[in-house]
Formats: sequence, C-alpha cells, structure tokens
Amino acid sequence: MRKTYVVTGNQGKSVFSYYLASELARRKQKVALIQTDGCKPMFRLLFPTKQPVPGRSLGRLLSLAAVTKNNVLQNAQMASNILIFSYAEGESALSYPEITQTNLSNFYNALSLLVDMIVVDTAAPSNAIDAFFLDKGDEICVTSTGRIKNRRERKS
Repeated sequence: MRKTYVVTGNQGKSVFSYYLASELARRKQKVALIQTDGCKPMFRLLFPTKQPVPGRSLGRLLSLAAVTKNNVLQNAQMASNILIFSYAEGESALSYPEITQTNLSNFYNALSLLVDMIVVDTAAPSNAIDAFFLDKGDEICVTSTGRIKNRRERKS
C-alpha cells in the first residue's frame, strides 16, 4: 500500500525529507521524493557533485498536455535508488502557472503505480502542488528552526 509523507515547516524540510526517503529506500521500499521549492532545487543541494539530467523538471512534467507513467519516469532524477522530482535550476512554481488538478492527480496516480512511498518536501501551502499533497498526505511531519517537532498528524 502506497503511503504519502508530507514535510512542511520553517527550516530543515529538504534535509529531513531526503533522510526519510533514504531510510525508506534502505528498507527496500520504492520511494519517490518530490521537492516543490524552486528557490533551492533539491538535487543540487543534496548531490552537489552530481549533474542533474538536463530537461528533467517537475514543472515541465506537470505542464504537459497529459501526464503518464512514461512522462513521470522521463522527468525523474535518480539518486540513491530514489526517484527525485524537483524544478530545474532557475525554475519555480511561477514558471509554470498552467499546472492543473487533473495533471496533479495523474502524476499522483502514476507514482502510485511506480513506488510504495512518496515523500513531499513542501515550499509554501499557497503553491498548488503543495496544497494538493497536503490534502493527500497520510502523515504530516513539521520541521521548525532546523529540528523536527515530534508532531505527526494521522489523516483520518
């Protein structure tokens, strides 16, 4: 059964999200890590010596006419046995205003066929992608001032 973790808060979201995804992958789970902050693309932050594959972008994927399982795979970066989705350097949610709920649902459904666990590193609740995943999240982890508050909310 697929489970979705959403990490939100002030500081430490990206690092915590990566460590959570890494631990799940270490436990033989198939994991997708989605980073929605265009100001600090996750791939560069977490893998400074590895070059991202050009043309792969969360925004570009979600702006396609139709999002399919093949599109999802074609727009993922792969590292540490984790499918990673983030904006390309220089992109943000403002670069792609045409992201629709239909494409977000198709992305979520395609991921559900590919992975066991989804970890979402949020940027801001006003972002359409973050709002979508905050609604879908099974577990919400909140970070604050560089540490994790032990507050998890189980979606009922």
